[in-house]
Amino acid sequence: MGQRASRDSDGSEDEADAGAVNDENDEQRSHSRRSSVDAAAPAVLEPRRHQGERGIDLLSVLEDLYRTGQLRVMPGNRMFDRHPPISEAHRVPRSKPDTTVMDRSDFKKRVLVKSGDEYLYKMNVPYGDVPLTALHEFRPLRQQEKIKLGQHFIPNSAYRLLSSEEKLFCGLHSQDGNLFMTSGQDQAIRIYDTTKACTRGKPLKKIRRFDARDVGWSVLDVRLSTCNRYVAYSSWSDSLHLATVHDDSSHVSLQLNPESQHCGIFSLMFSHDDTEILAGGNHGDIYIVSLLNGRSQRIASAHADDVNTVAFADQTSHILYSGGDDGIIRVWDRRTLSEERPKACGLFLGHKHGIVYLDPHSDGRHLLSNSKDQLLKIWDLRCLSPADGLDEAKRAVGENRWDYRYRMKDRICPRKLKADRSVITISGHNVSQTLIRARFSPYESTASRFVYTGDGNGYVYVFDALTGEVVQSIRHHDSVVRDVSWHPSRPELISTGWDHCLNLWTYSQTPIVESPPTEIQTTSDSDDDL
Repeated sequence: MGQRASRDSDGSEDEADAGAVNDENDEQRSHSRRSSVDAAAPAVLEPRRHQGERGIDLLSVLEDLYRTGQLRVMPGNRMFDRHPPISEAHRVPRSKPDTTVMDRSDFKKRVLVKSGDEYLYKMNVPYGDVPLTALHEFRPLRQQEKIKLGQHFIPNSAYRLLSSEEKLFCGLHSQDGNLFMTSGQDQAIRIYDTTKACTRGKPLKKIRRFDARDVGWSVLDVRLSTCNRYVAYSSWSDSLHLATVHDDSSHVSLQLNPESQHCGIFSLMFSHDDTEILAGGNHGDIYIVSLLNGRSQRIASAHADDVNTVAFADQTSHILYSGGDDGIIRVWDRRTLSEERPKACGLFLGHKHGIVYLDPHSDGRHLLSNSKDQLLKIWDLRCLSPADGLDEAKRAVGENRWDYRYRMKDRICPRKLKADRSVITISGHNVSQTLIRARFSPYESTASRFVYTGDGNGYVYVFDALTGEVVQSIRHHDSVVRDVSWHPSRPELISTGWDHCLNLWTYSQTPIVESPPTEIQTTSDSDDDL
């Protein structure tokens, strides 16, 4: 999870307190106190991931006690639940996107064809410059008209849906948009009915709330099966858990059997036929769990560092993606995969820090990546990076010595790696403190014209995937927005934040953003509605 901050205190502090009274020792004591405060800062953020025998300190002991349930922090204790201050000075500077590859890419042509702009794409002229007679002759189909409208109605108005007592980590719509699910540090998994459009004054109906089991620190990831019957979740645990959505008829544990006792699973995904779960965890391991017989297959040391995100490329479930703290995106073909000596069939090289999230496009060919280097990249599976660029990529990642958990990235390195074959690189959002997620906008309603992401400063960003320009940038959280989910068929976004809040974003001709409350107001879990 990045470079580990040194927490060794200055041994000269005790001597100075014993007898030194001069100005020089006073300054030394002051410097030591500041070092101690800075060293303790990561304790309120994501727990440090243990990698090898690097010694034992107090924070490690506290993390283990909290993970195993022997230490509990009472709700409302702000000493252990404070958020770093946010200021405009922490906004990540934008670099002008290079659209050279995107302009001639298959991705752009697919988006424009799906939107009914194929004729405009061939003419290479702005929409407003086309004669009305030409537009009438090449009139889009009804579905294309919907997509064209959907690309203009970007959610821009927000209001509060839910305030919890602890940080919220995950929020995701089901594939058909009928359900929404959220989870966090309160160990509760909430599932809501989203079959009807969300409006002000008309709350979402809660289907079910249940407590997760064997939770260490927080529920790290949660997923709905494609049939909407099951929910899988993970935490700092050596097991995955599978529960039914609508009742408590089933709640089982799926053992992963890792080699290390300190196991954390940071990413999950169901296969498209709901027969398997793909998982990525610490120590560079990838797991494939069969739901038919409960057996798990471990791809050991798939990455040199923790695996933060995994994904199936398409509906066949043969091609897998994985991204880790080593900054490398690996492509795996299960038909040629060996457990003893796993070897990736392809690489995507270009990021200069750890990969935090991957989102595969519905066409099975393109992939979106989000990274701690503050960059979003779109990749084409048919344009893999050459293997001889691996050393350069490792060096670039090794040069990053800042810890993203508690330090803001104030600049972006403009130098592009030689092996970078990405379609476009987008910047402007902030990735800090946690594994912030980014996704393509829905294909059926927007033709995936946009990519959207959370932000370490409390913003929700929507970028134009074809140009890299910012379409929406609105803040309605006072802390990290870890997850954002766009409804598959409606112009609605739901953002999940570390300020304990769940916010709904809809479109309005006059953008309305309610002021966040000065104090957290909790919602009773016994209520049927939000």
